[in-house]
Amino acid sequence: MGDPRVGCALLVLVLSGCSAGGGEDVVGAAPVPTSTTTVTATATVTVTETVAATPDATQVPSESAAAAPPPLELEVYEDGCGVIRSEAEPGVSYDNLTWSVKDMAGFQVLGRVAENETRYRYFMGGRFTVVLEAYWGGAYRQVSNEVTINC
Repeated sequence: MGDPRVGCALLVLVLSGCSAGGGEDVVGAAPVPTSTTTVTATATVTVTETVAATPDATQVPSESAAAAPPPLELEVYEDGCGVIRSEAEPGVSYDNLTWSVKDMAGFQVLGRVAENETRYRYFMGGRFTVVLEAYWGGAYRQVSNEVTINC
């Protein structure tokens, strides 16, 4: 029915009796007709409650997901076409680490697994940009610097 924590008090004051204006009853005075008045009162109570809640761990991203992933370094091999990547920091793993190769118009021409590769050479001739991407914190993110290769 209602919140058991909410308490309410209603005070009803009943006025009765007759007086002769000075606050004292007059002996022998003629009876004065009395009237009855009905009073209706409504009480409203506002309750403010502060609750300390612990968020559900499945709904809050983990600290590693909220933070940026540790970056990997790419460098172009001396021939201008090969790419070499650094190793991940100890204890850090990247889900779905991928070489992402794009042409100069920005179209991805290759997405290749890079988890067990530290070197890659693109097979087509031309000029391309290369980055490493990984699934981190609920989305695919760039996890390396961008380099340009000429094959």
